[in-house]
Amino acid sequence: MSATLVSLLALIQLLLLVTCSLVIVVTLYRHWTTVLYRRGVVALVATLLVFAVGAVVDVAAERGLNVVLFEMVDDVLFTAAAALAVVATWLFARDFVVTGRDEPVEISAEPDETTGRFEDA
Repeated sequence: MSATLVSLLALIQLLLLVTCSLVIVVTLYRHWTTVLYRRGVVALVATLLVFAVGAVVDVAAERGLNVVLFEMVDDVLFTAAAALAVVATWLFARDFVVTGRDEPVEISAEPDETTGRFEDA
């Protein structure tokens, strides 16, 4: 592909990322009372926004603003977005993670008598 086509596709991708981020923020703001797992959703939206800002800074650094600060800032923003993604995942999954059991879970390689077999089919 030519360099101009690749640049155009990258610009379209960046515009879609920023647009999706803004649409999600507006939707979250308008329907805040009906959102389940609010903390997880807010962390996920923050992840997307930080990633979008990092992408904009990265494109600005590539397009001629060859400031060393921009190159460091986009790396910091991408790292922060990754950390926020981990936090968002934990906020969604924490209700389903069970720790500190009183008794250990026994795992057996032998099948139960209650499980179905081919003979029963």
